[in-house]
Parts: sequence; C-alpha cells; structure tokens
Amino acid sequence: MEREFSVLSKLLAETSFENGYESAAEKYFNLLWDKYGAIAEKALQTIYHQNMFGNHNVLKHVLFIGGNTSADRRANLEVIPLAGISNPDIEIQDLSVKCLEAWEDKKYLPILTNLRDKTGVLRLKNHIDDVIQNLAEI
Repeated sequence: MEREFSVLSKLLAETSFENGYESAAEKYFNLLWDKYGAIAEKALQTIYHQNMFGNHNVLKHVLFIGGNTSADRRANLEVIPLAGISNPDIEIQDLSVKCLEAWEDKKYLPILTNLRDKTGVLRLKNHIDDVIQNLAEI
C-alpha cells in the first residue's frame, strides 16, 4: 500500500483535473478503493491533511475526487470538505461547497449557512445560497 500511496500522491500533485472528466488520480483512487476499500479513503484523507497548509493544487484535486465519489465510497471522506471550508483560500472553500453540494445531503445545511454568513466574498456567498436552496428542496 505504501507504493500505491506514493503513486496516488504524485498523481494528485502532477496531473490535471476537469469537471466532466475522470482524472488519472481519480482513476487510480478508484482502483485502490476496489483493491483496499476504506483504506483507500484513509489514504486520500491523509494526503489531504499532509498538504493542508501547502500544495493547494493537491487539495483541489482531492476535493474534486471527493465530489465525484459515490456514497458507498466516501464514508471516511466527509472530513475533507469540512476542513476545506475553514481553509483561508477562497477557491478551496468553493470546491468544498461544490463537494458538499454533489453529496446532496441536508445535514450540511448548517455548515453551509454558517460559511455563507461569515464570508465577505459575494461570489462565494451567492454560490452557497444556491446550494442551500437546492439542498433544502431535496
């Protein structure tokens, strides 16, 4: 697993990701999940924490993968977007909101409401308002 962890870290740092496409890191994460199950989630979580104050591209890529991960494969990933919401980088906050939006769970409404009320960034505030409205309708 140590070798696979290293490969996943490298893919997260060095490959691109784009909405609508499965990135090389996402493909590799899915292979690891098929092979190791929840251990792959723990690896992704660990990579996020190791880069929390450094490589924002890795954080963004992990959030991208988290947002695309099905409910049965993200039991241990919830902490990632929750940590991202408190990141000072607005883009990380925005991707964290997108991740929670993709998960379509009303339990995140208080967290999103709190972030909306605290942010001074109008674009982010408007995005969170849209997400809150959509989740409230589910």
